[in-house]
Amino acid sequence: MGLALYRKYRPRSLDEIVGQDHITDLLKTAIKNDRIAHAYLLTGPRGVGKTSIARILAFSINGLKYSDKGHIDIIEIDAASNTGVDNIRDLKDKVLVAPTVAKKKVYIIDEVHMLSKSAFNALLKTLEEPPTHVVFILATTNPEKLPDTIISRTQRFNFRLVPEKLIADHLKFIAKNENINAESEVFNIIAKQGNGSFRDSITLFDQISSLSSQEKITKEKVLESIGLVDYNIIKETIKLIINGDLKQIADQINILEYSGVSASILAEQLIYELQKYIIKYPKLSNLTLKLINIRKSTYPYPELLASLINTASDFKEKVSNIKAKKIEGISSDLSALNKIASYKKPTENKLNKLAKKELEDQSKIKEEIQKNPVEETVSPKSEDKKDTKLEDKKEANGSVNRNFDFQEVINIVQENDDTALYALLSKCKTKRHNETLTIYSSGIYKKKLSEATYFKKIKDIITKIDNTIEIIDIKNEKLQLKDASQQEAIDIMGGGEIIDV
Repeated sequence: MGLALYRKYRPRSLDEIVGQDHITDLLKTAIKNDRIAHAYLLTGPRGVGKTSIARILAFSINGLKYSDKGHIDIIEIDAASNTGVDNIRDLKDKVLVAPTVAKKKVYIIDEVHMLSKSAFNALLKTLEEPPTHVVFILATTNPEKLPDTIISRTQRFNFRLVPEKLIADHLKFIAKNENINAESEVFNIIAKQGNGSFRDSITLFDQISSLSSQEKITKEKVLESIGLVDYNIIKETIKLIINGDLKQIADQINILEYSGVSASILAEQLIYELQKYIIKYPKLSNLTLKLINIRKSTYPYPELLASLINTASDFKEKVSNIKAKKIEGISSDLSALNKIASYKKPTENKLNKLAKKELEDQSKIKEEIQKNPVEETVSPKSEDKKDTKLEDKKEANGSVNRNFDFQEVINIVQENDDTALYALLSKCKTKRHNETLTIYSSGIYKKKLSEATYFKKIKDIITKIDNTIEIIDIKNEKLQLKDASQQEAIDIMGGGEIIDV
């Protein structure tokens, strides 16, 4: 049986510890100057290196080479399973015995916050007047549960969550050593999912790499294995909220629910992404608080949808007010210009000419606004444009392109109360060529439409409407780009289409 990656790549010296330089630098200096304290307290979240540093420190204090097998004078105690006062009293008797081989006897007490009140009192007596040959290293994830009298008699080191970039770089190092082939983005996704924990990230990477066997680990495989939603869909959902698009939000959530995505995981991803928008849009802070409670909800998806719709409604009202104020402002300008134009003089001077010209311009603006209402959006997407040159070429080659009203299909699905299929088709685009109708979709939408159940429903409805269509093809909407620079440009602009000119 192979060794788990997190154990195989456990640090064996202070120099190998990643992301905790503020602690390792101090400890290395103390060891070098032989200024060893009688008790250390290591606090911080799980999986960031507390136990690893405790073991390395124990060996370094005694000038010994690190060994996974342990040492007779380095004793590890799990406080979670030794919580009683009798265990600590037994420890008090043993600390009086001098070390067998090493310079000092080191006791590592993990999860020390699990000790009982009487056990803490017994331990306090030892910490107050410890023997010179004993060093205590206490580790805990909950320092607030420790008595102040214990904390005050130790040197405390607070561990931090490890930055995602450092975790991702370390995962790349492991993948290279283990000959694991993975896309670069895979490491970033796993590091983000690890939430600052080295151990959790490495364990997750180990799990995914074992599932993939010899195949290359792709972004899609990772998202599917973990049960995550594509981050582009998360960003799109937040933009829909800010734009107040209630219908699109409802369709999006319905699709994700029918795809089997966990409401709790979706809420967590939204919370993580919302942090980037809260300062610009303070209203989103209330949504974040609501999403935190989704995990505990009896009906997570209805509560999630209600929270998103309520927040989007607030934004929609704000956008409507902005439109009204802009139209009101234009009307006021027009009234002022009308007054200027009403003052007639025998000779038309320059002022009259300017006023008339301004009046004409403002009238055009008003007509334009009435035809095309102003819309407030955060990051509008580029509208799809028809490549007329390409269409002309196709018609010149003799191809027959008949029109097909795909909206008629969507209306029939809606009449049949098929909510899931309606949500999937409402995001599609279509194109007919001779007897072939191509339906363009993307991501999980395309995947669901390609399933036999949905595909048969679509085919039956289309054939009933137009029996001249013999072939129905579902394709990915993603653009086929010539080079990476085009993709980078499209990503920056938030989407688009390549048009040859």
